[in-house]
Amino acid sequence: YNPQSTVVISGAFGAVKLGRSLTAFGGPVNLTDPWGTLQQSSTSILTNGYSADPRQADGAGLGRTDAIHYNSPSFGGFSGAVSYGFKNSTAAAPTLNTDAFTSVWLAYAAGPLYIGGGAESNRRNDDATAILATYNFGAFRLGGGWGKVELATGNEHTNWNLMAIVPMGALTFKAGYAVSTDDNGITTAASTVSDTGDKLVKKIGLGVDYALSKRTLLYVSYGRNGGTLTRDNARSGYDFGVRHTF
Repeated sequence: YNPQSTVVISGAFGAVKLGRSLTAFGGPVNLTDPWGTLQQSSTSILTNGYSADPRQADGAGLGRTDAIHYNSPSFGGFSGAVSYGFKNSTAAAPTLNTDAFTSVWLAYAAGPLYIGGGAESNRRNDDATAILATYNFGAFRLGGGWGKVELATGNEHTNWNLMAIVPMGALTFKAGYAVSTDDNGITTAASTVSDTGDKLVKKIGLGVDYALSKRTLLYVSYGRNGGTLTRDNARSGYDFGVRHTF
């Protein structure tokens, strides 16, 4: 998942990556999704409506693109990352490649607290910004994030999510809730919704993991979409399986 192809140089100065990789913004922006975008219950909605590389079909460019990427070391808990991609105009798709790609993320991590925020602009001049925070209370971990997407077409999305993770021995319970709104109103085949702030998507996710070992777990999760766009065809999904980390 999220395949990357890079050359990496790292040391006390940090790490420099060349190639197709998760961007400075795209890497950490899903930290307030308990499932890390992997399961039916995923609430990774902060960048809803945005793609780092619109040329890639089927969402393949949502969080990564070809660029130069730099991640700094930590200075008293503070760290930063930046990605830069040169203009890459082609006759096949000039409107998608007229701008340089820029991405930045700043973070503070100390003990149980993490705070991060950043911004990104793709080669089509679509912009995304986000800020998020998580706190580990020991018995449970809470988090929340807010994001804004402004597309070159003029459409804008405001997105936010909340999460809770509760470990109990070998079990880890997870819950998430997310909402995305279209600030310009939306148009569907059936009707036009012109009221500013009408909900595009709202989603709830629930799940539990059972640790068989440090690297292997069983998981099950459930997600349900609703909102203005899906009021007539609200959808539910679930999954279960085994995950092993190498």
